[in-house]
Amino acid sequence: SLSILKHYGSSEIFLEVVADFRGRLYPDADIIAYQGEDWVRSLWHFAEGRAITTKEQGNWLYVHAANCYGLSRDPYESRIRFVSDRMEVWRTVVADTFQNIEVLEEASDPFRFLGAIRELCAYEAHGLGYISHIPVQIDASSQAIQIWAGIVGNEELLRSSNVLQVVTSEGEVCHDIYRSMAHSIHDDAMTDESPDAAHWRKYGIDRGVVKKAMMIIPYGGTYNAITRIIDAECFEVPFRARVWLCKRLWNDCRDTLHDLVKMQQRLSRAVSEQLRETTKETYEWESPCGVLVKQRYMKTKRRRIRNVQGQTLYSYKIETDKVDRRRHATAFPANFLHSLDASLLCYCISLMEEQGLRNIMPIHDCVGVPAADVGAVKSLLCLSYLWVIREGQRSAKELCNILKVGGDPAGPWYHGAIGPTLEPDGLSSYLF
Repeated sequence: SLSILKHYGSSEIFLEVVADFRGRLYPDADIIAYQGEDWVRSLWHFAEGRAITTKEQGNWLYVHAANCYGLSRDPYESRIRFVSDRMEVWRTVVADTFQNIEVLEEASDPFRFLGAIRELCAYEAHGLGYISHIPVQIDASSQAIQIWAGIVGNEELLRSSNVLQVVTSEGEVCHDIYRSMAHSIHDDAMTDESPDAAHWRKYGIDRGVVKKAMMIIPYGGTYNAITRIIDAECFEVPFRARVWLCKRLWNDCRDTLHDLVKMQQRLSRAVSEQLRETTKETYEWESPCGVLVKQRYMKTKRRRIRNVQGQTLYSYKIETDKVDRRRHATAFPANFLHSLDASLLCYCISLMEEQGLRNIMPIHDCVGVPAADVGAVKSLLCLSYLWVIREGQRSAKELCNILKVGGDPAGPWYHGAIGPTLEPDGLSSYLF
């Protein structure tokens, strides 16, 4: 990667972005794309910078530095205060990085953190009017859960996933659903006298592990998927302790996301029923941004090459001419969700284009923009979220109404009343 990048230096580069079959955007380049490891992402700056004209715009540089340090779930005021109170330390690091390398080792994304504090030092030395080129990343706190929560209208889930605003006497609350789940499971371990829970009582539950496990639920993940995650992340933990954690994660995550899971089950059943009445090999739907999504899953069978003694030398799978309805049904919730988050990003980009905001680094469900544009882009992302929820509810309603519930020709698309009507003023500032 370095040998290729050194040929470009500070040249202006244009990167193609392509869409997959669901409409999700990916940079077409591989080795030198702005997506990937922390050190690669730290190298990219916008060719055309944007002048920081207000203190509020400049504050996003402090927030970005704190995010790279690992404080992305703290309130904004805490992040700004953490970085600004330690500016003397950061200036020392920028002046002599190698002699102060231990400071960078404390950051979760050390290379991007170094880039952020370099930009901060330059901004503070210059003051307002400083032209910043560094991409400040805006990321949804848990977009898969946020989209499903909006579709099913679960008010409690909307609040815990930072969709609806929660204000206390100390200010607006920034929820972390993964940390809350980790604390909840650890509390269970503290009251569970089973020896299988002893490891977790002593060492606690890692938030990152919980996040990886919990994130598979919105995409229709299975218990086996959770066991693979725990085995990979906690391979040094005793086997019985891993089994204990897998069961807790599977049950507690599904309980927390109960309405979400029930909606997925209804959508899967509806897809299965539709495929039962057709001979098509593909299942198709149009995403909110107009992409015709086609998923195709056929049943397979295994062929084996054997020697004269009947021993298998090689085996491989081939497609049959039969549609795999089960796989279509189980794959639909994840592909449907991806088509929604892809539409959200594309819609936001179109709104940015209308306002002349053209500096953007799209990565799946997050974007990088100059500090001066963060406030405007966050507002556009919120409008895009509301638009996607409306479109997602309409699509889910149409699909679920084909189910025969209680003998009626078309049953209710969801058991229970839809939650609060989402309005821009009621959205949390931590949604993105």
